[in-house]
Amino acid sequence: MDRKRSRPNRPLIRKVCPLPSKNQPPSKQQCFFVVETPRIAPVSRSAFGPTGGPASGLFSNSASAPSPAAPPSPAPAPAPVPSCIVAGILSDCFEGLAGTIPPGSIGGWSFEQSFGPKGGQVSFDGTRMSFDMIAPNNAPGAKKSIALAGVNNLTAQYEFTEFPTPTGLGNSVYEFYIVNADLSEAVFINFVDNGNVFVGAGSVLTGNSYFGTWTPNNGTHKIHLTIDGAGTPRLWVDGVEIPLTLNGPFGFFLGSMPANVVTFFAGAGLSFPVSSPVDNVFVALGVFPPTQEFCCP
Repeated sequence: MDRKRSRPNRPLIRKVCPLPSKNQPPSKQQCFFVVETPRIAPVSRSAFGPTGGPASGLFSNSASAPSPAAPPSPAPAPAPVPSCIVAGILSDCFEGLAGTIPPGSIGGWSFEQSFGPKGGQVSFDGTRMSFDMIAPNNAPGAKKSIALAGVNNLTAQYEFTEFPTPTGLGNSVYEFYIVNADLSEAVFINFVDNGNVFVGAGSVLTGNSYFGTWTPNNGTHKIHLTIDGAGTPRLWVDGVEIPLTLNGPFGFFLGSMPANVVTFFAGAGLSFPVSSPVDNVFVALGVFPPTQEFCCP
């Protein structure tokens, strides 16, 4: 590397000896040293902007500034929450209902014993309907009238709480029925506390029944059932679909159940006094997903 170029600002010292005059001997010749400082070209202030400092920016004297960065794309909007709808066939939250059946009826609900006199009672406390065991082997039931031509293309949803009794013995049952206008078609769900669940849909003479499993835990459960246009049921418990296995076309025994009704039954074997409440019940035409929220008018 050229050392001079590596230090361009270093002063240069040069020895100067003028030529001797004709009358001056060489021994008297005088020399002197000259210090030369390299010149630095002035820097234009415009290179750093009008104020001469780098803080003015590289583009302060440019014809145009660079375009600003594009803003980030907005995040996608969250999926809309399904709106609450009133089920067209039945929407009941038991609000304001109080009392006990039998006798008589409350809010359109009457005592039902389609499979024989099983005793017990059904009580209302203003927010729910409870199936009360008041003696061993009671199986109280309650029904409410609806208007329904057929059971295909249908959705049912309800919430119930298990009896506070030991599970796994097969003693407690929780049943739900929908019957159409001429008793020709029906839907049923039968939960047993041993973990079995049975579902049926279609003709009461040749309808298909299915079975699956659920997990009893003495808790409250949200039940969602759909029947498509071909009569095939699907069941969800607490938002989780229960796989159903075809059991065969056996038909359904409805006892003396009347037409055009929604009916509940519940029984806890030898345990009493205990109750199993139902918080709401909805029946709607159409197949709705389990995320659909129903409400009462």
